[in-house]
Amino acid sequence: MTKAQARRALEPAGARAIITRMLNNLKAIHAHNENWTQCFKTQNRLLALQPAAYSERRDWALIALKAGKPGPALTMLEQCLQTCPDEERQVLEDHAKRARGAVAQFN
Repeated sequence: MTKAQARRALEPAGARAIITRMLNNLKAIHAHNENWTQCFKTQNRLLALQPAAYSERRDWALIALKAGKPGPALTMLEQCLQTCPDEERQVLEDHAKRARGAVAQFN
């Protein structure tokens, strides 16, 4: 590591980075406790901070499905499937299928 890299690594984190880290920690706690409603609320905030981040959109879709919101989850899953890495495709397709089934039950 160069001196310049070391200096950058030791700079204080900005407010956005701190908030993102806190929200990720909170999301992990809610997920661990399977409190999907609170996890979804937290993920909404993370998505608002990073709306273009694929991982935030993917997590939003998966958490929305677990939180009992299959319609919005399906919409986001279908969007994620358009740009997902190959290694995630099957998992996302399986969740999309599950979301379709849940949506069909509501109709």
